Amino acid sequence: MGFIAIELLPYNIKFLAKKGENLLEILRKSGVNLSSSCGGHGVCGKCLVKLYDSNTSEWKLVNACQVSVNENVIVDLSPATIFSLSINNIGTLKKAYNVDGTYNLEPNFRKKIVNLCKNIDFDYLSQIYNCTESEKTSYRFLNKLSHSVLKDQLSGWVVYNSEKLIDWYSLDTTTTLVGCAIDIGTTNIAIEILNLETGETLYQGFDTNSQTRFGDDVISRISYSSISEKNLEELKNSVLSTVNGLIIKGLNTLSISPESIYEIVLAGNTTMIHLILGISPKSLGEFPFLPIFTSPITLKTSDLGIIANSDADIYILPAIGSFVGGDISGGLLALNLFECAENFLFLDLGTNGEIVLGCKGKFIATSTATGPAFEGGRISCGMRADDGAIDHIFLSNEDISFSVIGDSIPKGICGSGVIELVCLLLELKLLDPTGKFMVSSVSQSIPQKILERFKIKNEEAIFIVYEGGVNDREIFLSAKDIRQVQLACGAIKCGVKMLLSYAGISSADLDTVYIAGNFGNYIHPKYLSRLGIVPSTIFHEKIHIVGNTSLLGAKIALLDMKKRKLVEKSVGSIKHIDLATLPNFEEEFAFSMFFPDAQ
Repeated sequence: MGFIAIELLPYNIKFLAKKGENLLEILRKSGVNLSSSCGGHGVCGKCLVKLYDSNTSEWKLVNACQVSVNENVIVDLSPATIFSLSINNIGTLKKAYNVDGTYNLEPNFRKKIVNLCKNIDFDYLSQIYNCTESEKTSYRFLNKLSHSVLKDQLSGWVVYNSEKLIDWYSLDTTTTLVGCAIDIGTTNIAIEILNLETGETLYQGFDTNSQTRFGDDVISRISYSSISEKNLEELKNSVLSTVNGLIIKGLNTLSISPESIYEIVLAGNTTMIHLILGISPKSLGEFPFLPIFTSPITLKTSDLGIIANSDADIYILPAIGSFVGGDISGGLLALNLFECAENFLFLDLGTNGEIVLGCKGKFIATSTATGPAFEGGRISCGMRADDGAIDHIFLSNEDISFSVIGDSIPKGICGSGVIELVCLLLELKLLDPTGKFMVSSVSQSIPQKILERFKIKNEEAIFIVYEGGVNDREIFLSAKDIRQVQLACGAIKCGVKMLLSYAGISSADLDTVYIAGNFGNYIHPKYLSRLGIVPSTIFHEKIHIVGNTSLLGAKIALLDMKKRKLVEKSVGSIKHIDLATLPNFEEEFAFSMFFPDAQ
């Protein structure tokens, strides 16, 4: 096959690659994780790079996923810098969720002091069984106990659960029982490390799910994983690397050992849970769209290679349906909605939009393909809500201004900034209900500074938000970006309307609307109403922004075994609806794509 030389600018890195290999794959193997929202089909434009053509002595702009490299090349990564490069972005969560949740501290794993006796008829292990009511033992426990007895150390800490003895420590050892709650999101992964003895949160962190480079929605990843066993394993290892990176960061911050982690609770949508287990989600992409499993699963961390005590458990929250997963079960648990008799609407605004309607104590759930626009994905200059993201847009001094997370130089615009800008353009009538820019027919009252922000780029109308910073980069919103927002909003609006109709109630009958997901932490309810995501008949006082309830639900299931049993019992009573099977779905979805007229 032979090898060719690759040179990466502006980093001046040189290495060899196999001749004929795909450029995107070459870059990934070298540690440059370019985003590829479309799964490598050359559509999203997120993997744009410059290639030097030695034949013409000119640079050309290409999608890396569409290039096979057959000769020595120079690659300039500058076009991809900031928006697409996936560097190590592990951060500390500032505000994961806005509610506390209710639970009693009754974790699965406990510890107690046991004093053993020599001069009785019971062997040492039987004595411990009697003290803990456990009936089995792990090899780790038996081995450590034997070493302790040989040293005549007959008193120690026993770590156990209702089924098994897990660990043994001498009394002079300081040991803390630690657990992890993890939300496996399509775009982001969040972790919370907790003290199982006190319930105290020790650490919260988050990072981009490294699977995003294979596609930014579940359909792309189902497609990629279905091509081969190698691809499936690649996706599994990718998400595990993100999870383990977060755990390592947390453990290092806390200066505690992986041996202290005795249980991990995972919440995630059905596809993400299949992929982290290395189980093919192919059946989710084919009619009748059935998953391999939806029930709760308990495994050992050693089964997956997650960093923790080798005898630690992994508990996976049960899913509600094919595309309504354990993240939503966790959200309902976090908000205590399984025992709620009021009429409520629960919206999780993520890459996969999930909706649950509670009506007179009965529950109906569905999912919608919103896409990643709410989290900054598939937006030309989009990024997640991290340092450098424009998160809020204001009208001031006859122009727009904005705030930036971290008060730094803008790098891009996150979901809340996109939504607020769309709402502003609608209010100024610079955007019509169909999503079309109305620059040529605007009112004379529109400030000139705002009008000057409209430009034509690559034969497409764009609205400039910021110019400057690194390489005088433009941060803008394009007509294609508007379409992504319409798709996201339309999917949610359609789902809400059809569930309300199915239940036979109107939006006026709703007592409360809960907005879950990280995106909700940054957005005011008035913008959700303006775009029709939340019905306009709902007073803002009824809308509660609750944040990442998936993570909170995983935390509660980790700390309270009764709550864990409650969620297992309750999910079976939720009716799961496939919107596409309902009458007039296509017509309703098409109509929902329109933005509401000005109020």
